Amino acid sequence: MNIGSIKKSILAIIFAVLIVLIGYFWFGVRSVSSPTTNSQVSTPVSETEIVTAGIKSVMLNEPFFISGGYSLRPLKIIEDSRCKPNVQCIWAGRLVVSVRIESELQIKSELQSLKKEPKIRDVEITLGQGMVLNGYDITLVDYVSGKFIFKVEQVQKNQK
Repeated sequence: MNIGSIKKSILAIIFAVLIVLIGYFWFGVRSVSSPTTNSQVSTPVSETEIVTAGIKSVMLNEPFFISGGYSLRPLKIIEDSRCKPNVQCIWAGRLVVSVRIESELQIKSELQSLKKEPKIRDVEITLGQGMVLNGYDITLVDYVSGKFIFKVEQVQKNQK
């Protein structure tokens, strides 16, 4: 090897390293999201859609709001043992999701006073299971392509 070919090899290596670094910072850093913490402040109700009935699909850690100032936020999948598509299974399996329920009114008043942590309740919801919150029946009906699909219905009061 002569000096000229060594210089070309070094320049080629430097060029390759530069390409990799530029690609990493251009594509890699943009796709990294910061981890969530319990100290996050939810989006105020006035800036979001309030669900009163119908189907709502949200991603992990994305809140949705129901009337009365409550928000629900899927936190994590605890269990997903459902049968995969195009596979014959003996048991269909189940999906269990941890969901955070919080009252926007409580959060706003407590953030103003800064004396207490907001009252937050984490619950586990199983696919097909419903729960009643502030006069609304909320059911996890599916999880497809990274989205949790909830059905929201107003609870009908018994007429006597």
